[in-house]
Amino acid sequence: MKTLKLSTKLVLLLSGSLLGLVFFGTYSAWLKWHTVQDCVRLEGNSVVMDQIGDTVHELQKERGRSSGFLNSKGAKFSSELTAQRQDTDRHLERLQELLKTFDAAALGAAFNDAFKTGMAILAQLPARRAAISALQVTGADSLAHYTQTIAALLDIIVEMQHLSEDSIIAEGILGYVNFLQAKEQAGIERAILTGVFTQDKFIGETYGNWSKTMAAQETFLRVFNGFATSAQIAFLRERVSGDAVDAVLRVRKIALDKHTAGGFGVAPAAWFDASTQRIDFMKDVEDRLTADYHVNVTRIQQAAERAFHLFTALALFVLLSTIAFGYWVIRSIVRPLRGAADALLAG
Repeated sequence: MKTLKLSTKLVLLLSGSLLGLVFFGTYSAWLKWHTVQDCVRLEGNSVVMDQIGDTVHELQKERGRSSGFLNSKGAKFSSELTAQRQDTDRHLERLQELLKTFDAAALGAAFNDAFKTGMAILAQLPARRAAISALQVTGADSLAHYTQTIAALLDIIVEMQHLSEDSIIAEGILGYVNFLQAKEQAGIERAILTGVFTQDKFIGETYGNWSKTMAAQETFLRVFNGFATSAQIAFLRERVSGDAVDAVLRVRKIALDKHTAGGFGVAPAAWFDASTQRIDFMKDVEDRLTADYHVNVTRIQQAAERAFHLFTALALFVLLSTIAFGYWVIRSIVRPLRGAADALLAG
């Protein structure tokens, strides 16, 4: 009985160490598995986010053409607006198809709220288009509605930054979001000046609103530079350059110099085309940021998977080794004691 009690004590002594090893090994493996699942979820959801970005790009162009159409009272941009709506609809159809299997509620209350708000405002697009076609709204009202719609869609992407605990992923999303906001301000500028050049003057608060868009672009780009990699910054400088960008700067100077008197002598279509080409260049940068995001998510996921398998294997190895060693130690102690006890009893 005493021998049994001794072996029990030895087992209990080893059990504490075993439980500690099992706990820390299991916990470490669980953390890595959580990272893997987090990356899988982000990668799957990013397909929807990418399509939202593409849809926003088309809505930005539709906003600008709608502005030109309304400010000319339907005399200009009619065929261009019709074609643009068709382009936007193609992207909307792709988005709706992806949303059939998308569970926004699984990503948390804040994300789900932003998603519902964005989809509700987007659902108003057909009615807004009908009012624009019938010239029942002003250019300013149209610009405000499209801007509200785009802002609601961008808010969905903004919520992505809260879905990952990895600092590299979170900073990458922050840089991406700020660049999207800079691009959106460029789109607002395109729409404002399209209306201004159609009427050949600044009316009401349009000059102040235009000035704010230029300042906002610079602010968002500075924040983007704070989160972007050196390669991403270099790509931005290289890609967003050339004749179209120079044309945008020249037109801006004309608008600044003549903002009080008007009479700019700038064809609205020429401005729209130059500004659109610049924004298309920015879309190339956006796509580059998206590709970098996918690379980072995949890299972190693969590293987490390797670490998970390593921690799991080490935990099992240590557990089995400890059990085997403990069994050997107990036998090496208990068997001699039992032999000695038997000898004493026999004597």
